[in-house]
Amino acid sequence: MSHFIPPIAPKSVASPIAPTTIAKPSIKSWTKPLCAKWDSWSTALPFVVPTNYVRVGDKLFLHGSPASRLMKTLASGAPFCLSVTLLDGIVFAPSAMGHSVNYRSVVVMGKAEVIEGHEAKLAAMRDFVEHVIHGRWAQVRPPSENDLKATMVLAVPLVEASAKVRTGFAVDDIEEYNAPPGQASCP
Repeated sequence: MSHFIPPIAPKSVASPIAPTTIAKPSIKSWTKPLCAKWDSWSTALPFVVPTNYVRVGDKLFLHGSPASRLMKTLASGAPFCLSVTLLDGIVFAPSAMGHSVNYRSVVVMGKAEVIEGHEAKLAAMRDFVEHVIHGRWAQVRPPSENDLKATMVLAVPLVEASAKVRTGFAVDDIEEYNAPPGQASCP
């Protein structure tokens, strides 16, 4: 069963210049980033590990050395949290408090499943390469049997996720816009 947890929308304030637009969050808006942070609570202390991933349909795939703590922990079925944030721009405002950033973000909670079998692992590895540079798989040597043995591939079903997006200009009181230095959005 899929659960979508809607984000809390910021308070909207009218602006004489350009209102802030809170776009409808979409989990599809974060499929292109190459790096995510995986958080796990399988030990007394949580840890955060930046890593790359690929999304294929309703699953995320992660690959790495079977000897790594991250792969061992996630393969054990430990619950974890994945977060991805794309910084789209810096928002300048007339007031210090009005400064912000435009972004797209998602948080996914779940458990990973080990991908077994030659064809399934090979397909996931192809998806990783194609995610980084489309068309590259046809230009490289495919993974050997030793490469496949040295790589663990995990799948994470997208069961529970929340997305949040912020776009637009600063939102300040109307009198703030008449004084320098003004506002801007820097992509």
